[in-house]
Amino acid sequence: MTRKKVLITGASGFIGKALCRDLAHEHEVIAVTRQPHSALLKNGITVHSIQDVFDSNQWKSLLKGVDVVVHLIGKAHDLSTEDKKTIEEYYRINVELTRLIAEAAIQSGVSQFIYLSSIKVNGNCSDTAPDKKFNEQLEPKPVDIYGKTKYEAEKVLLLLAKDSSLKMAIVRPPLIYGPGVKANFEKLITLVNKKIPLPFKKINNQRSFIYIGNLISLIKKLIEEENTSGVFLVSDNEDVSTPELIKKIADVLHQKAHLWTFPLSLLYFLARFCRVENQLKKLTESLAVDCQSTLERLKWHPPYTMTEGLKETLK
Repeated sequence: MTRKKVLITGASGFIGKALCRDLAHEHEVIAVTRQPHSALLKNGITVHSIQDVFDSNQWKSLLKGVDVVVHLIGKAHDLSTEDKKTIEEYYRINVELTRLIAEAAIQSGVSQFIYLSSIKVNGNCSDTAPDKKFNEQLEPKPVDIYGKTKYEAEKVLLLLAKDSSLKMAIVRPPLIYGPGVKANFEKLITLVNKKIPLPFKKINNQRSFIYIGNLISLIKKLIEEENTSGVFLVSDNEDVSTPELIKKIADVLHQKAHLWTFPLSLLYFLARFCRVENQLKKLTESLAVDCQSTLERLKWHPPYTMTEGLKETLK
């Protein structure tokens, strides 16, 4: 494998830290953060702190001699509010900053740009294709501001790449889990670990996930296959229902899954009353990804099973 100079934005985040550490074994890694992070400084990785991420001159300077950019910076999915100010911030970070960095990459002679998008670009399965898996052929139908701005960023990048020699790879993962995972996945692990009975026994949905080790493996494959461009849907290639996921977590914890049946309509009534309806939807609705095209195009397969990924997550 040819050693390359890889710049990673958002390097201090959940995905960024793991990616930097892994890539540093084979490539020269430049980690771009807003603040230095000790987990990166210990691994022979060059760390650059950039206070004003909208300073294009700083990016042009950082990108000199870089072969590959892996762009992870983005405003995370926040369901708490979508007021005008929040929406403007989504567009500013997810679209305009992405445009600025990609333009700087083109001007600096970077050969490849890998953008971490989201399966939310395709929408919610319940709203778009309840009986199907998402694939590259389905028209994107983002529902919320997060998915919409991710899709806008994709369109910007593909247009910039079309008018330049920059190879553009766009990756749309579902929920990513692994050591250090937060939010709803962490909460579910906590509930199972505390042996709290969960009312999901009869939920018959299908959801896709991706272990961070599998995502990193895919990104490494894209760097290896530098001339590969396009949109890539990815997952563990192992869909599970919510009860199956809970049982897998319980098995790894050497516990019994405590599941019971509760009418879904009443569950949603209580969720609306407690203002957690969006969280409940993630546990009861389907969101499945067809990644067969990605597997075939890259001649790649996820190196970790979901059980192996959960074991690493729960260590």
